[in-house]
Amino acid sequence: MKLKAPTLTPGKRQQLEKTKSWLEGLRASLSAKQKEFGELAERLQIAETRRSELSGKAALDSEAAVQLAGVEQQIAHLSPIIKLKGRILQNDVEVAGRQIGAVRKDDIGDSVRVPLFQQVKDAILHANAPFFPKDRVELVVSHITMESLVWRAASTYINRCAPQVPDAETAIKWLAATADEIGEILSGETIITVEPATETFSYPDLRAIERHSINL
Repeated sequence: MKLKAPTLTPGKRQQLEKTKSWLEGLRASLSAKQKEFGELAERLQIAETRRSELSGKAALDSEAAVQLAGVEQQIAHLSPIIKLKGRILQNDVEVAGRQIGAVRKDDIGDSVRVPLFQQVKDAILHANAPFFPKDRVELVVSHITMESLVWRAASTYINRCAPQVPDAETAIKWLAATADEIGEILSGETIITVEPATETFSYPDLRAIERHSINL
């Protein structure tokens, strides 16, 4: 069974579009900071390598001694800057992880929870309603829906934990992929596919990172 992204109200669509744009802005900002940090770290590494090369020559070569002094000055200038940039970058990574988790719970989860439940319920009702007492159809179908493999799959998707984002590169991937996932919801694509025969399901959970196939 395939569960499609719900039809969104204009207000909800606007909210998700803003969230998607905001995530893309966070990704761009984090990418720029990571690039700057990487370039500074590379300059420091080159300077430290150069210092090692000159250290053995400086005692006997005045020109090497002058060059070594310049390199030492460069290292002294770069080291505190890199430490500060590194702390800022790591803080931004931690913030990104929390923001991704919040978006998955509050924006994505809350947007699809009720519509997906209704999709599952309607499918079960359509297939089984003739077999239930008319005065108990709603109650029975709601109970079956809650216990069904399909709803368990949808619930796992809706209630996903925040991803692990140990570094900037991972955070950038998750930010991009979360924005892409919102794009799939906005376009009304299939977001969950359930295979009852094997009791597994899959969904494009941040396709750039991984594709899930979970046993239920």
